[in-house]
Amino acid sequence: MRIVLVATTYPAERRPAAEPSYTAIAQELARRGHDVAALASADTELPARETISGVHVVRVLAGVEASETRTAVVAKQCRALAALLKGTAPVVVLFADASGLPAALLGVPGAAATWVDLGCDWPLTAFAASHPWWSRARGLRGMARLAAKTLGAAIDPPDVQKSGFVVWNRSRWEELLLRGLPVQSAHVLRPGIDTRLFAYRPRALGEGEIRLQYQGPMRRDGGLNAVFLGLQQLPSRVRLRIAAESTEASYLAELGELGRAAGVMDRVDVAPVAGEAQRLGLLREADVFVHSRESVEEFPRYALEAASAGVPIVAARVLGADDAAWPWGSAAVSEFPAGNPRGLAGCVDELLAGRSDATARTRTARAIVEKRFGAVYTVDQLEPLLAGA
Repeated sequence: MRIVLVATTYPAERRPAAEPSYTAIAQELARRGHDVAALASADTELPARETISGVHVVRVLAGVEASETRTAVVAKQCRALAALLKGTAPVVVLFADASGLPAALLGVPGAAATWVDLGCDWPLTAFAASHPWWSRARGLRGMARLAAKTLGAAIDPPDVQKSGFVVWNRSRWEELLLRGLPVQSAHVLRPGIDTRLFAYRPRALGEGEIRLQYQGPMRRDGGLNAVFLGLQQLPSRVRLRIAAESTEASYLAELGELGRAAGVMDRVDVAPVAGEAQRLGLLREADVFVHSRESVEEFPRYALEAASAGVPIVAARVLGADDAAWPWGSAAVSEFPAGNPRGLAGCVDELLAGRSDATARTRTARAIVEKRFGAVYTVDQLEPLLAGA
C-alpha cells in the first residue's frame, strides 16, 4: 500500500502523551512493507528531501500566513502532493497533524482514499465552503481561474462525504458531535504508548518513605477499598497518593469513613490532576504504582505508562480476565486477586523486602509495552482502515 502522510512537521514535535505519534506510526507502516511518504512544512534546518527509517520525507509546505492569499504558493504545495499521488498503484492520503497548512491540500485529486485526523479544528474549517481559500477560488473568473488550475492549485472544495475520519479520543469525538458537526461515522481509535516520552528509571526501594500511587477516577470499581485496607497492613513509612481525575461524591464519603476506621487517613494524600504535566510529574515521583481496578480494563493506559517509566506495578488480577484483557504476567508485575487487601499488602511487602526483583520486573514490563502496546498497537487499529478493510 502506498501512503502519503500530510503533517505540519516531520519528525513531529513534542505532543501530549495520550495522542498518537505520527512519526512512530509512519515508521511502523514502513516496517510492515508499505511505501510511506511524509509531506511536511519546509524547515531551513532540515533537508528538503530525506529518508528516515524507511519513510520518504518531503518538506516543501508553507504555513497559512504565506499561502492563503497567494495562488502561486498554494499551487506549489498542491503540486507537491499531486506528485506523490502519481503512479500506477493507488495512494491513500492521511492528513495527520496538518494544522496551519493550506485548505487547498484537501482538494487535490488523485487519492484512492483520504483520511483526516479530527484532533484539531483545521480539517473542520478546511472542509467548509466558507473557508477563505475556497471563497477566494470561487471569485476567480476567466483567465485567472484557468491560470490557477494550470499552476496546479485546487480550486474546488473537497467532498466531506468522500473522506474518512479518525479521532483518538472519545471525549473529543463527543464534543464535535455536540457542536453539530457531521462526524458520526468517525472511527474512534486508541493510541498506544510512546515509550520514548518516558525516561526509564528503576526505583530503589530503600528504608525511607515509600509512596504508593493510584491514578484514575475515584469510583467503586477502582479498588480503593482494598488499597486502604491493604495500607493498614503495611509499615507506617508507606504512604498512598491518589492522583484523582474525578470522584463519585457518595463514594468519596464512604471511602473517607473506611480510611478513618482503618486508621490510615494520615497516610493518604489526594492530588487532583489538573493537566498532563502534573500527572506525569506525580508518576515520576512514585515508588510503586497500584493498579487496583476490580473490572476488566481493555487498555490500562496509566499502568502502561508507569511500566514505561520503570515504576514497579502491583496489579489486581480480575477473575475471568483473558490474556487479551490482561497484558501482564508474574514476570512483569506483582499480582494479587482483585479486591484482596491481604494480597495487595503481601505484594508490596515482597517489593520492600527485596524478595521480588523489582528491577527485573520493570524491565520486563517496559518490554511488554514496547512490543504490544506501542506503535504496533496503534497501527493495528489504523492499518485496516487505510487498506479499506
